[in-house]
Amino acid sequence: MARRPRKYEAFISYSHEADSAFATELQRTLNRIARPTYKWWQWWPPRVFRDQTNLAAAPDLAAEIREALLASDSFVLLASPQAAGSRWVDREAATWCEQRPRDRLLIALTNGALAWDVGRRDFDRERTNALPPALAGVFEVEPLWVDFTAVHAQDGHRSNPTFLDGAATLAAAIRGTDKDRIIGEDARQQRRTKQLVAGAVALLTLLAVAATVAAAYAFIQRNRADERARLATSRQLAAEALVSLDTDPEQSLVLAARAATTAPTNEAADALRQALRTSRLREIVNARAPVVDTAVDPTGRLAAAVLQSGSIRIWSLRTGRPVAKLQLAGVPAERVQFSHDGRRLLGAGKAGVVVWSTDEGTRQPIATFGRAGQPLAAAFSPSDKLVATGDFDGAVRLWRSETGALSDVLRARGMQPVTAVSFSGDGSVVAAARGSEAVLWNLRTRSPRVLYANKNGVWTVAVSPDGTHVATGDTRGGHARIWSLRSGSAVALNGHSGVIRGLAFSPNGKSLVTASDDETARIWDVSTGRSLAELRGHGDIVESAAFAPDGKTVVTSGDDGTIRVWAVASDPIDAELAAPDNRVLRDVDFDERGDRIVAASEDLTAPLWDAHSERLLWAFRHAQGADEWVESAKFSHDGSLVVTAGDDGTAKIWRSSSRTLLATLGQPGDPPLYDATLSPDGRLLATAGQAGAADKAVIRVWRWRRPKEVLTLRGFRGRANGVAFSSNGDLLAGAGGNRVRVWRIADGAPVAVLRGRGELTSVAFAPSNALIGAGSFSGAALLWDLRSKKRIARLAGHSDTVAAVAFSANGRFLATAGHDGIAKVWTVPGGSLVTTLRSRAPLLEGVAFAPHGRRVAVAGAGGRVTVFDCEECRPVRSLVCLAAARVTPVIRAREEDAFRRCD
Repeated sequence: MARRPRKYEAFISYSHEADSAFATELQRTLNRIARPTYKWWQWWPPRVFRDQTNLAAAPDLAAEIREALLASDSFVLLASPQAAGSRWVDREAATWCEQRPRDRLLIALTNGALAWDVGRRDFDRERTNALPPALAGVFEVEPLWVDFTAVHAQDGHRSNPTFLDGAATLAAAIRGTDKDRIIGEDARQQRRTKQLVAGAVALLTLLAVAATVAAAYAFIQRNRADERARLATSRQLAAEALVSLDTDPEQSLVLAARAATTAPTNEAADALRQALRTSRLREIVNARAPVVDTAVDPTGRLAAAVLQSGSIRIWSLRTGRPVAKLQLAGVPAERVQFSHDGRRLLGAGKAGVVVWSTDEGTRQPIATFGRAGQPLAAAFSPSDKLVATGDFDGAVRLWRSETGALSDVLRARGMQPVTAVSFSGDGSVVAAARGSEAVLWNLRTRSPRVLYANKNGVWTVAVSPDGTHVATGDTRGGHARIWSLRSGSAVALNGHSGVIRGLAFSPNGKSLVTASDDETARIWDVSTGRSLAELRGHGDIVESAAFAPDGKTVVTSGDDGTIRVWAVASDPIDAELAAPDNRVLRDVDFDERGDRIVAASEDLTAPLWDAHSERLLWAFRHAQGADEWVESAKFSHDGSLVVTAGDDGTAKIWRSSSRTLLATLGQPGDPPLYDATLSPDGRLLATAGQAGAADKAVIRVWRWRRPKEVLTLRGFRGRANGVAFSSNGDLLAGAGGNRVRVWRIADGAPVAVLRGRGELTSVAFAPSNALIGAGSFSGAALLWDLRSKKRIARLAGHSDTVAAVAFSANGRFLATAGHDGIAKVWTVPGGSLVTTLRSRAPLLEGVAFAPHGRRVAVAGAGGRVTVFDCEECRPVRSLVCLAAARVTPVIRAREEDAFRRCD
């Protein structure tokens, strides 16, 4: 049976910020004097509704409020200047006017919680200023006005004659009866109440003990109710944060922080982590007008922008304040750029190019040129001695930047307007977006070369700093491409749905940023064309994008009138380690202090690095054969040893401090070994690999100091891909086929068989030994509870094989590394995604958590190890402070309650 909505005699609409105390007392008084006469033993539900919900996070009127509003006979508005400016009061009034008769509108004119110091104002003028927009000019019948402005917040309302008289007037209007009768009924009711109180005193004395017990019980119940309310509010805010994620990541971050501050639920933590890894916005500069183009100076402290009006302004990115205003003579500017030394700034428009000094004392024009060509684009050469202009007549002209003298004219067939120009890092090549084609000129030969032709048009072009790649952006379809000048091949960048307005390479040439009509910017990996980040937050077309000189931030601008600063990576990179050979790294591990990192390489060695200085210490030479890769490399528990295993069929144990070989287990030519690990006490070595022709054993356990095989464990068909000891050394787990098998070390007795889907690639114990994780060829990682022997989570998110898994030292997180070139971190045991770590390797084979802290190391193709700081791997309360550090200063000041613990 559907619940019947409660009926109310009146609905009080008010400003929570200013009139909360006044509204509370008025509701109590109206509930007392506006209800019908009743006996002392009868209970009447409240007849006057007052909303007590915090609506700040709600996108619209809450369902409960709307239901109460439509179920009320009268609408009482506490009209104050604060209520007039409240969008929530305005929405309530608008809803009332749409659904209810306007002649039941009662307006209590109040100054809110603050008394006026300026004296009494004109009553009619005061009434107009206190009304919300929804009530302006809609009265068919003049509403009842009750003047409460003489009541001050510090006065006792119940004893204030003005308050009591006004309340009686409202009560009479609500009940539709005579005011004097209302006052009389109220007086009689108060006399009866006094008589009842005298009799109740004796009864309460007898029930004192029971009342004490009841009060304690009620206190506990209230605490429980409050806790349930906080949990519900937190989960609601978390849900709203996820809804806002795609449209406004910064608002999503704020809502998630509110959720975590209200109650640190799992839902709040998940929403906060998701918002943190999505929102890369760090600063917003309000230009107050659409921004056509943006440039960042070499210090990364200033941003110059061309406004739609044609003027050029310079802002401080630290303070968000303008520091200079420049103007081209006659017509609007369209492009702006700092010189590479930061001493000059050029602005280009159809009236020509002006080069200014950036000296704060002068900022005087140095040269003016190019008026006849009507330039649509301009750029400094790497030496800053030349300026190239892309002109309306299809030519690219080269000018002396200090004198404005014409140096050269570069032409190609046809007269298509040039909309973008760019120099290579050495200044030997100039590229231009020229109508339907991208054209390159070698400045030594002056001969043009059409790199790319597209009938839909090419709008923008950029050359990488090393001159090996050219990026182009089309005028339709959101297509961008990165061209290799060495091979002539192109990588398509798929993701945008609108015109590519601007693009720029990072200072190291490894990343590209694009700006589009689809209101987003994206960061791409140049070598693979993979999208590294999508920058959402602009409310209109993104016109330009550029890297800051440090390569760690991106600056974008757009038609929404803002300049935005973004972090290139959500999780900072602590170190990037390069092996002597760029062959694929198959495994990676930290030592016990997190100071050193070892990896297994296809170049037959296991390189060892200092994790802090990023210096290669040495490489353990494991094998000699051309195809005998090192498949596994791990430290012992105390870091004194390194064990390597590989395709040559042997496992070797080395002293980590001197690369002295201590033992070799197995014989060269034996079946390949894919994994090897030492027990926590360092006495036993377990290996996993291929079965021999006559022996089906794929997992073996050895005493290595006096080499002796102590356990031969079977149960897999053909091979095992991973092996791991429990943290106490009592158990051993092996992964092969679609199963993880667990044995007891003491006697080799089987403990569990854990079934998965698809062939498993790796296995790891959680520090508590209660959970086991494994990677698989299916693109998912699996989690089992060893006690129940049941699978508790399937972590799906990779598009290719999950080659390795690793638990954090506290057991709360699991890291996975995939052949898709991505590493991910998940919560344990819930399996929620914490963060996505993107290295430059197109394929990852190994992953490891540091023994302390939040660092994660990944290794794979290209012979590189990347070490990330997993900032989202923090406790929930610390995540709130991380969010406070990532939101813009304006938002942090506005959301003081959410971030108050982070000061």
